[in-house]
Amino acid sequence: MKVADWRTFVGVGLVVTAVFFGTVLSYEHWSSDGWYEQSIDDVSRSSFSVATALDPSGRMHAVYHADEVDYNAIKHAVRSDGRWEISTVAQSSDYISDLEMTIGEDSVVRVSWWDSSKVHYATNAGGDFDVVSAEMDEPHAVAMTIDPSGNAHALVTTQHFVDSYPSYAVYHHEYWAITSGEWVLVRTYSAPEQTGDQRVEELLVDGQNDPCAFIWLKYNFTSSTYYSLASTFLGDSPLEIHGLFAHSDETTLVDTEYDSEGLIHLLMRDGSHEPSRLLHWVGDGQNWDMGDAETIDYAGDNAWLGADLCIDPQDDVFVAYSSSFSAFSTRQCEVAERSEEGWTIDALRESESTTWISPSLAVDSEGIYHVAGFVSDGAGTLTMTYANSDGHEVLMQSLSDAALYTVIAVVISWPTAFALIRWQELRRAEREKLASIGLYDDQLRKAP
Repeated sequence: MKVADWRTFVGVGLVVTAVFFGTVLSYEHWSSDGWYEQSIDDVSRSSFSVATALDPSGRMHAVYHADEVDYNAIKHAVRSDGRWEISTVAQSSDYISDLEMTIGEDSVVRVSWWDSSKVHYATNAGGDFDVVSAEMDEPHAVAMTIDPSGNAHALVTTQHFVDSYPSYAVYHHEYWAITSGEWVLVRTYSAPEQTGDQRVEELLVDGQNDPCAFIWLKYNFTSSTYYSLASTFLGDSPLEIHGLFAHSDETTLVDTEYDSEGLIHLLMRDGSHEPSRLLHWVGDGQNWDMGDAETIDYAGDNAWLGADLCIDPQDDVFVAYSSSFSAFSTRQCEVAERSEEGWTIDALRESESTTWISPSLAVDSEGIYHVAGFVSDGAGTLTMTYANSDGHEVLMQSLSDAALYTVIAVVISWPTAFALIRWQELRRAEREKLASIGLYDDQLRKAP
């Protein structure tokens, strides 16, 4: 073989090898069962508040509570051309909860949340976020939502202790809403009769009906006392309890959503079952039949780490949640999709060390899942993380990394190949020199 041919063979072989192994290694690095993952932000400590939304151009947005060392912050991140742009919505000295976000056709981001004593509403119509806040008096629990028109709503359960013997608490429910850019107290409701301890859990507004609230109530009857989850509509009349269900303190309401037909979907965690499970209910807000509840999945030990209910414009129902089973040492984030045949589960990541906290889900028009949430490595590192099920993006990242591996391989291997070729040429020259003076016999070397 000629030297030039040998050099070409070595070079092409190295490049082909680099491309092949680079593609394989990068695909394994960037994908887990067809999922693409990307870090958004590092935060100091754990939090449970995350919200996601897609804007009209299809860009992914996430707002999240960054519990930093010296302060609490609401951060907003938007993904453009594969990169994340992060800004601060607001800072607070108090713990932040119940984050909500919507993005309308005008591409304006609208965010609501509450801390220990205030409700907040922020928009970025002018570029930076403008925040409007209102002080609450003796808040016991708060639920918030943003309607399709972009206005925020809040239902605040207040608790006032009466100084007597024995002391007791008086509860009210205050309905607040954004009107002309300011928080306004719309109406105050007294607690339903024969009820004691209570707290609002969820609030829904669809823009067509009165706001619907879900409230945990402690009923005090002469023969028994029990807790129950109730639904009620916030009209002009006193609170009227329409549905009593989930009569157990082991059952937790996780999330609620309206569909396009005005039906209400509930996502609940049933802790009375071992392992704990996620349930899905559908109703009109008036009557609830516990026999209609569907089991989505047995989420195990991590069911309390958060789940998110998502309904797309076609009324397809999706749930993102964190699951864990200590008996099998597996933890993962999963997305469940509802169909006529039941629920289909797609696992995002399976690991023995990392845990997803508060995954939030958005589904685009092509049916691609977009998930954002906190990922803990179990060693104190917490990362705001994004993942999607776009196989094209996984492949493109793999090819991009393969190209990088190819460049590295060529940079390393070509000097090595050149050194080998040069050594071969010098050795041949030395043999020819020795043969010319009779000190090297090439035929003798080749003899059997």
